[in-house]
Amino acid sequence: MRRCLSLIFCLAVAAACQEGPAQPSGAAAVEAPRGVLAKESVKGVIDSHIGAVKACYERALQSARPDLAGKVVAHWTIAADGSVQGASIRDDELGEKSVAECIVKEIGGWHFPAPEGGSVTVNYPFTFAAAP
Repeated sequence: MRRCLSLIFCLAVAAACQEGPAQPSGAAAVEAPRGVLAKESVKGVIDSHIGAVKACYERALQSARPDLAGKVVAHWTIAADGSVQGASIRDDELGEKSVAECIVKEIGGWHFPAPEGGSVTVNYPFTFAAAP
């Protein structure tokens, strides 16, 4: 029987990218240490690749633990040319290494619009829960 899957994710950011420290835990943030990129542009690219992120979770759900659930906060920098640099996991409540590694690999291949004025740092929470 195929398990139903619910992937809950959000992008909560200020109206515009701003310089400054990362947002408190539990909130996604797009920081602009040197550049600016509209949050809608970031979310659009994430949304276009969400199927691949879901697949990372689904593989682990089927092979590791059927009750696997939790939040994974990914961190990466969007370079001036729109490529991704330094993708990593900041927080991993799932505790399933294969999911974290898969997400990092996927994000590393994404391409964003070029930020204005330089690079942009992103922190994004993916929350996973298997439907009953």
